[in-house]
Amino acid sequence: MSPLSKSLKVLALENLDARTCACGGMKIRGLPFCQGCIHALPPNLRKVQYVTNSDGFAGLWDEARDFLRIEAGRIKP
Repeated sequence: MSPLSKSLKVLALENLDARTCACGGMKIRGLPFCQGCIHALPPNLRKVQYVTNSDGFAGLWDEARDFLRIEAGRIKP
């Protein structure tokens, strides 16, 4: 695993423990995003809330975060 991938995995897992969403809103600890952000995601990315214990979680979380920042405008750069 490359250092970049490891860093992304660590960042994604730390996010699960946080109470603040990437958008700045409050979220439930253990979920990757707040409900507003989850509902803003397209169905293929919404599954991020159910795969938190899988190896592919970090990549899916990063893709969902990019969508929320670029497409939905929910996360400020």
